[in-house]
Amino acid sequence: MNNELLPNYEQAQSLMQGTLTNRIVMNDAVFPHWISDSDFWYKRETSHGMEFRLVDANTGINILAFDHKLLANVLSKEIGKDIDYQDLPIRHVRYNQIPIICSI
Repeated sequence: MNNELLPNYEQAQSLMQGTLTNRIVMNDAVFPHWISDSDFWYKRETSHGMEFRLVDANTGINILAFDHKLLANVLSKEIGKDIDYQDLPIRHVRYNQIPIICSI
């Protein structure tokens, strides 16, 4: 192989394997969890952690689904362990009308 092309192939391989993906592109796909015909929530990766967003597809409104800091504070007090609001240990979400109910 031509030694001049080797760095290009190595870079392409790194990108294809996802080694650099999180540093180059975040949230390249949204996985909606539909609540109604026009409303959904999704989990979004940030440079500091994860957040949960609520979207009204009709109006384009996209907001935090709940107060992440408040939930982290309440959980921290309940379990006696610090919870990072940017990395909530949420594994399952069930939406019930207004509030989003989360289980950890």
